[in-house]
Amino acid sequence: MRMRSWWIIGIVGLVGALCLCGSLGAGIAAYRFLPEMLTRLPQVMRPSPTPSPAKDSTPSPTPAQTPTPRIPPTPTMEQMTTPLASPTRASETPGSVRWRLRQEIPVEAFQMAVAPDGSRLAVSESDRIRILDPRTGRELVRFSVEEGVEVNRMAFSPDGRWLVVSTGETVELLNLTTQTVDHVFFPTGPAREVAFSPQETLVLVGTESHLIGYYLESRRPAFEFELYGPGDAFVVDAEERLIFQITRGEADVEVWDAYTGEGWGSIAFEPISAIALSPDGRLLAVAENALMEHPTYGSVLAPGRAALWAIDVDPAQREVTLDLQAELDFPQETEGVDLPVILQQLAFSPDGRWIAGIADWMGEGDTRGRLYLWETATGRRLAREILPGRPLGLGFVEDGAGLAVLLGTGAPVPVDHRIQIWAIAP
Repeated sequence: MRMRSWWIIGIVGLVGALCLCGSLGAGIAAYRFLPEMLTRLPQVMRPSPTPSPAKDSTPSPTPAQTPTPRIPPTPTMEQMTTPLASPTRASETPGSVRWRLRQEIPVEAFQMAVAPDGSRLAVSESDRIRILDPRTGRELVRFSVEEGVEVNRMAFSPDGRWLVVSTGETVELLNLTTQTVDHVFFPTGPAREVAFSPQETLVLVGTESHLIGYYLESRRPAFEFELYGPGDAFVVDAEERLIFQITRGEADVEVWDAYTGEGWGSIAFEPISAIALSPDGRLLAVAENALMEHPTYGSVLAPGRAALWAIDVDPAQREVTLDLQAELDFPQETEGVDLPVILQQLAFSPDGRWIAGIADWMGEGDTRGRLYLWETATGRRLAREILPGRPLGLGFVEDGAGLAVLLGTGAPVPVDHRIQIWAIAP
């Protein structure tokens, strides 16, 4: 019995010793080889982090506010006469449009108007008004003008059936279907600008001191506003409720209510040289300028900024606020001239996708103008062209597939007039 107990104790002790030796061996092996073994195991493939969307480079709209435009710093004469590097042509710039000069139409005109759909051009010459086809340059209609009468402004109706013509003391309504003078208006003072309202309800006339509306159907006066300055340019919203009016070189946009005949006040800018309204009436384009001291001419306009503003109307409060949407990339060009170039006219394409502008020198020096094209959504400049003369008029033709520019050569009175048709391809 005692012998059997010792055998059992011996076997248990042997087994325990073997287990202890095995545990120690396994620990040593794990310490030595486990890291190497783990590095040979297949790695779990974790998905790569999804990159954050790139920030949009389009300027974010600011909260609704009355515009407080940035005042460009007053340039010195040395800065104003520093030549710029030659720009890359639009066709060579990635992401820009391609355009080419398709044709030139010789004219003797100082004034040009473009039909809203771009299907026709009107030019005023010494003794006639001609309606042209921009695709061919062919004359479609001709109206005679009395000797000694000077046409200073023209505008097509939205449907293209009418042409309103200012001859200074009178404003004539031409019927392009019957090729006759349908009616003559006699505004209070020489007319400086004429236009139609978007729905063709009104014929608008701006004079030295008044803005007048006539009903197209009855030819009777609708309203007459006494202005703070000459009615040099004005645009009407799509509902024909509000009229935005400027006097070139002055700093305010005046807002008028065509329904009630009342003024809604003014919106403060820097001195304005051009204004345009998008086809849907939601965006207002304004070209502002700074004042520059010139040793010969005194205080003159210098290029500032051109910007697109979203329009917000509160009829109950009779308030209009503007939200800054984008600034147009407008270079301050001063190549080889004594006075700077400023924007003289802006125009939206029929679909509102693009906006074009012409710039001219204020005074003597280089008489070459500039032609620009921008993307409305971002304000990015898509194309730029140095023109062979002074630009006198601008408009999109052929539903936005081209641009018509009226040019004249020389100063102070341009001669050698022609219309250039620029074909645009995205």
